[in-house]
Amino acid sequence: RAPMGDATNRATTAVIAVGAAAALSLSYLAHGWYRSRRSPRVLVLVSGTLQDGFPLRRNLDAPGAPAEFVGWALVRGVKMYLDPKPRGCREWVDPDIGERQRVNPALVCTGDPKDANVYACYAVAEAACLRALLGEPRMLGMTPDTALVDLGAEETSRGLASFLAGEARRWWSSTRPSSSSSPHREDASGGAKVAEGHGRSLDEGRVAMLTVVAHGVPRGAVPVEPAYVKDDGTRVTSFAPCLKRFGGGFELGTRAHELGLEEAIRKWQRRMDPGDDGASSRASLYGAAPETFRMNYAVTAGEVARAFSSRDDSPS
Repeated sequence: RAPMGDATNRATTAVIAVGAAAALSLSYLAHGWYRSRRSPRVLVLVSGTLQDGFPLRRNLDAPGAPAEFVGWALVRGVKMYLDPKPRGCREWVDPDIGERQRVNPALVCTGDPKDANVYACYAVAEAACLRALLGEPRMLGMTPDTALVDLGAEETSRGLASFLAGEARRWWSSTRPSSSSSPHREDASGGAKVAEGHGRSLDEGRVAMLTVVAHGVPRGAVPVEPAYVKDDGTRVTSFAPCLKRFGGGFELGTRAHELGLEEAIRKWQRRMDPGDDGASSRASLYGAAPETFRMNYAVTAGEVARAFSSRDDSPS
């Protein structure tokens, strides 16, 4: 039988090992939390399957830096279409193989302030922004200075509006020092308050943000009815309620909604040319057909060096 001292030593060693493992685990978790907190974030407006509760939400996360929802924002001048992906599209799913067709919105700039959409705003790691749309729904892109958030709209979260207004004032003060103490006036075009300065004035009612929009109406996309109309006539859309209505009014996430959505999708797909074999997609000036290669993934620095460094492709 082992001496009592040996047994005590083994027990002590085991306790130390467990303690060390726990300490390492806590250190790893703390390091991950620190990295996630230190990682620079960009505020991005999304509407659709990048939102919480939908399949592409993970695209906004970076390793050790998950995206964080920070509020809602009303953007004017965009109209929502739902894209059910008709036959011939890159993302079309053959119903005979039993897979479910994915639907995403396409927000198209119309120039009409009465068209408006409620976007979800996320704080996203810079690296994730670049990858968020790669390989995903057709005709979409991110624009940094096109979509303008209506800070005074009731749909825009107060915390987000306050943060954006504060950032705007600090930016204006740093670029136009004399404007910080200038009086305010009403903007005749939209009633937004603007800070008077020498020459130009700060638009305090709107802020441009990095926003997902559609570069055009995808072939076969369905214009949707607004979720509601405001007293001033503004037609407001929002992805979840509009998708719910498109699918027959059933609650999202239920089997009834899945069946209703599938029926609505196939209905709209059948409205397209039943004999379309993808020729219309190939003939389109914009948007990749199923057989069109999309160069949208990362390559190594070594591959770039081998492919381009030895070539005389410098601008003339």
